[in-house]
Amino acid sequence: MELDQIRSLAPDPAAFARGQQVASQVRKIQGLGQGQGLLWGEFFGSAHYLAQFDTKQQGWKCSCPSRKQPCRHVLGLLIVHCLDPDSIPQATVPELVQAWRTRRSRAAQTRTEETKRRSVDVVAQDKRVQVRERRIAQGLVGLQRWMEDLGQQGLGRLQSGADFEVQARRLIDAQAPGLSTRLARIGEGVGKGTDWPAQVAEELGRVALLVHASRQDLSPALEERVRNHLGWRVKQAEVRATGERLQGDWLIAGQRLTEEERGMLRLTWLLRGQQVQMLMDFAPSFGGGQFEQALPIGWVLPATLALYPDGHRALIAEQSGELQPLKQAPAGLRDLQALLAFQAQRLEQDPFLVRVAAVLENIRILRHKDRFYAIDQEGEALPLTDLPWWRVLALSGGRQVTLFMNLERGEIRPRGLWAEERWNAAVVG
Repeated sequence: MELDQIRSLAPDPAAFARGQQVASQVRKIQGLGQGQGLLWGEFFGSAHYLAQFDTKQQGWKCSCPSRKQPCRHVLGLLIVHCLDPDSIPQATVPELVQAWRTRRSRAAQTRTEETKRRSVDVVAQDKRVQVRERRIAQGLVGLQRWMEDLGQQGLGRLQSGADFEVQARRLIDAQAPGLSTRLARIGEGVGKGTDWPAQVAEELGRVALLVHASRQDLSPALEERVRNHLGWRVKQAEVRATGERLQGDWLIAGQRLTEEERGMLRLTWLLRGQQVQMLMDFAPSFGGGQFEQALPIGWVLPATLALYPDGHRALIAEQSGELQPLKQAPAGLRDLQALLAFQAQRLEQDPFLVRVAAVLENIRILRHKDRFYAIDQEGEALPLTDLPWWRVLALSGGRQVTLFMNLERGEIRPRGLWAEERWNAAVVG
């Protein structure tokens, strides 16, 4: 595993820095060993901890009480192996480490068997759907009335996003969490910048279109996308049982970690050609806060995905091989005009998309005044989101790179890039 992939596994930059400190004191690590795709080591400090890592199934465990996962001991173990693999001797796998792998394998097998056994109670599900549909419809009536009043009174009366927060909470009560999140995000833009009224009006127009679409007879595919934007959630068991399957080698192209009230939410973008699927998983704070599967950026995952009805999200139905590092840059769109055409095509399929994910070839990242820009071979440019993209600029060195990104509101948010002969995370931490 490359150092950049290890950095992408760390829950935050501070944890990675502590892992580097642990690795720098390798002489204090006892019982280091590797074998059968496993790494292990014993760490002594205020207490004695055993750290272990499964390189085949990308999982880890440490007996320390750290809430951040992977902890500094696991990160330190990986950094030592990355910098000097020969410093960790080949050895017989200890019983504790072998027992841990066995438990993980059994747990994975049990989950698969439970999924196969579980059947969907269609009658009960239909009743729940009908109740929820009525609640959502009532919530949308109230939302439309509020937007009409706001349109008559004008956006100028808004001093903050407090009114949006009230409406967002009402939509939660109406069981439309997706629309609630979108409305809360719009409210965050009130009063920010000189052109905020135009941006808020544009976003409210999309919300009004979504409300209108929810009452129309739509094609099955578009209806599922509308339901997704409103916040309908399909259980994973149902997706595994009935979702469309896609098999192939998927590049783990980008990731976003956000801290939620009860744990960490992870969004992972998988790439195959120009096809992008998003995985969403959650690591609860209790029980160690560990994600079910490690997904290091820049590695290729051979797997069969099960797609959610909206076609955008997926989950891993079956992994068909070990993770492998990416060996060459993925193919991408040729320029920014092609990107905008691709965005138009995606919006035709789903008019309510907030962002579009794609790969761009031959892109240079340059800084002009206080903004960073992505510039193609034709000299066309689009701004990057208002974040310090020094890492992206440093990795590219002003040279042309292949970039994986999200396009939103006419701005590019880098997620990963091919530079220095490997795939790199655009953001760490």
